[in-house]
Amino acid sequence: SSSSSSSSSSSSSSSSSSSSSSSSSSSASFGDVPRVLGESEVTRSNHPEEDHRITFNPRDECGVDDEDEDGGDLHIQPIPTRLYAADGVASGQIACGSQHLVCIDPQGDVYSWGWNWSGMLGHGDLKDRHSPTLVKAFKLVRTMRSTTFKQVAAGSDHTLALTGHGDVYAVGGNPDGQLGLGEKGEVYAFPQLVPDLHRTSIVQVCCGGGHSLALSNTGVVFSWGRGKNGRLGHGNTMNASRPRPIRALLSKSKQMLVKSAASGIALSIGCGWSHSMCITIDGSVYTWGKGGDGILGHGDEEDRLLPTAIELAHFEGHRPRMVTAGYYHSACLCIDGEVFTWGWGHHGQLGHGDTETCLVPRRLEKLSPSRLSSVVIDIDCGGSHTVAALENGHVYTWGLGDSGQLGQSSNHSRATPRPIEPFASIYSDPEKHVSPGTPLKVLASWWHSVVVIAERPLVTESRFVPSSHRIEPKPEPANSSSEDLSQFALSSMRPPRGSSLSSSTSSISSSSSSSSQRKRSNSLLEGTRAAVDRVSEWFENTVRDVFQVNNDLVDEVAERQREAVWRSSLADWQAFLGRARSQEEWRKGVPLSLRAQVWRLAVPYDSLRDLSREHYVEMAARVARLRRQPDRNSEESKTFQSTSRLIEVDLPRTFAHTNTFKPGQPLHADLRTVLEVFSVHDPELCYVQGMSYHAAVLLFYLEPYESFRILCALMRRPLFRSLFMMEPKQLIRELGRFDMLFRANMPSLHTHFRRLEISSEQYLLDWLMSVYSRALPLRTCFRVWDCLLLEGDSFLYRVALALLYIKQKELLLSSFEGCIDALRSVKKIEESVLFQAIELITIPDVVADW
Repeated sequence: SSSSSSSSSSSSSSSSSSSSSSSSSSSASFGDVPRVLGESEVTRSNHPEEDHRITFNPRDECGVDDEDEDGGDLHIQPIPTRLYAADGVASGQIACGSQHLVCIDPQGDVYSWGWNWSGMLGHGDLKDRHSPTLVKAFKLVRTMRSTTFKQVAAGSDHTLALTGHGDVYAVGGNPDGQLGLGEKGEVYAFPQLVPDLHRTSIVQVCCGGGHSLALSNTGVVFSWGRGKNGRLGHGNTMNASRPRPIRALLSKSKQMLVKSAASGIALSIGCGWSHSMCITIDGSVYTWGKGGDGILGHGDEEDRLLPTAIELAHFEGHRPRMVTAGYYHSACLCIDGEVFTWGWGHHGQLGHGDTETCLVPRRLEKLSPSRLSSVVIDIDCGGSHTVAALENGHVYTWGLGDSGQLGQSSNHSRATPRPIEPFASIYSDPEKHVSPGTPLKVLASWWHSVVVIAERPLVTESRFVPSSHRIEPKPEPANSSSEDLSQFALSSMRPPRGSSLSSSTSSISSSSSSSSQRKRSNSLLEGTRAAVDRVSEWFENTVRDVFQVNNDLVDEVAERQREAVWRSSLADWQAFLGRARSQEEWRKGVPLSLRAQVWRLAVPYDSLRDLSREHYVEMAARVARLRRQPDRNSEESKTFQSTSRLIEVDLPRTFAHTNTFKPGQPLHADLRTVLEVFSVHDPELCYVQGMSYHAAVLLFYLEPYESFRILCALMRRPLFRSLFMMEPKQLIRELGRFDMLFRANMPSLHTHFRRLEISSEQYLLDWLMSVYSRALPLRTCFRVWDCLLLEGDSFLYRVALALLYIKQKELLLSSFEGCIDALRSVKKIEESVLFQAIELITIPDVVADW
């Protein structure tokens, strides 16, 4: 943009002006935008429900991998630019932080990119990411917890992620306790479970500048983090490092609802930089925190330490549906599409055509449904600008535009809403397969904005609500009972007339009235039995869930304790390895957040000097050439093509239940590249089925080069080389060693197996070749890998003997077929039981030094 070039050097000025001219010529169509963003970083998905991610922003969080010599991004995006790297990655659930973005893909995996000075991207480091990158830690949570992620929220330097089970994970900076972990000050670059919310089913989370909010499925609002100006709503300005329910809202719920109906009243929450908001079931908007510039909407500039309702009359009879809070202004979207804004208006971010401050909500006339042919369906407040999406596909922006965040082809600020022209062209282009009614999601941060357009029409009816559905601002009757109020609250949540639920209910009622007394009695009896069955099932599931919650919470607490011990050990790694009790520590399991670091240290670089990063990059380039230019006359090319086909067959079957390595999934391309590079690097061994499990386990925690390096180190060990090259002499020696240990630890079972003619290769080879990846649950498998890398190959024999020990009683009573079936069902063995049995196995020192 022209204004940004004025403060730059002459060379920067010329490039900026040329960029400005090209921007103005291409503002009418996305097809003319010259950059394809981050294509190489994320595998394009063939998912039929891909989304367009459109960004306009000056910084790395756009996903633009365009840097100057010092690593800084010099480019401003003053027009919407399609982010191809995010196609198929986000499902419409996306969050903007101050300088980073987080999104969830259709499978429930989390991606992040942007600045990362406090580790808020969740990758376990402080490195920036210039394009959407899978957060492997959340992938592990998904796999081991059997859940998906449903919502993400991003603040200035921290991120929250919400699972389908209602658990909340936090990552990033924690100076004021905004992660909710019970402590403050430390940076957490690896996601942590928020323990105090583990027993609560959370349905929504949001992040402010230094505080966080969470809403439970019963309407209770929790807050934690920085308490300055009263933004936590606890009646004081103190920080809170643990989530606490806002009791002021709980006390109001007792006045509004019967106690058995609900325990809270909030339906939606929102966070600004220094204030907080929520909408309650009666349509009231509560705000609290910093009141400067009227951002709380109470007609003054006073702080509020407790949630305070904005006078309903300010909304002119329109019922609020959602609230959004910026840095210094606020907005509310009503069910009939009306928009109200209030707060600081210096840059025109309120949209009223001036730069005046509004101390109370004021209707935004420019976006009133009565003036438009459509209604607003989504709105978001940024630092000093606002973005709104209409049902007909138009996107309006207004406010500060100095960094191109308005998407208006310039860096000018605007005091009234103005449509962004390219979005209208998307809906008029038949090749885009996007029609009016297609859902949009808009997001605004300090310097950038994001619009998500789904390529499928999910909405077929108008969101416009007639005036008869408005609520009138009348005072509450003094003698109204709690029962009357509960009926009002429940009626506001009933389905509208004409909906399938409403019509089915009425048809049931009419049919029952016309039936005979006997049929009604039988129906009542059947209904009672069904209700009893449902209650019994609910009770059984609840008891099971309570025990699972307790076990999970104990696991998380133990994990945090182990993490503290391990962090001190990593400071002097060699001293840790030399301690007498170090083996005891790693057999308890390496903490999830430190596993990648420990695995790298367990395979030192000095022992693998020929496996440098430069060598890997060179081999990867060689692999890319062999893919692009197959040569029928080259033996290397023919071998590579054959190997590549075999790898492609194996990838979808590798940890198939996790959907991680199938085509189009996040780690498919990385796994394929690592295995193909290994096959070219080590042509003697090349690729053998089963190797994909080794590389896949490593990729769960490590980047491709580190995975390749450790894979090479394993394949140089005599045990694995003999297994994958099928060297008869070495295999006989290894099987003989195991047989000796088997006889020494379990002589009766050893004799039983000999009598049934069950040889160790019938079960042991598969266990060893996959490092138990196919035999054991993934979480247990990771612990086995901890000990394999730290303790050596002999630990794999301990695991095999421990499995036999656990199954010994069953095996001694079984026939040949029964024994084989039992050995195939070891996946059901609990992790704790297995590692307790491992401690009982005896291996002589002379054997342990293999």
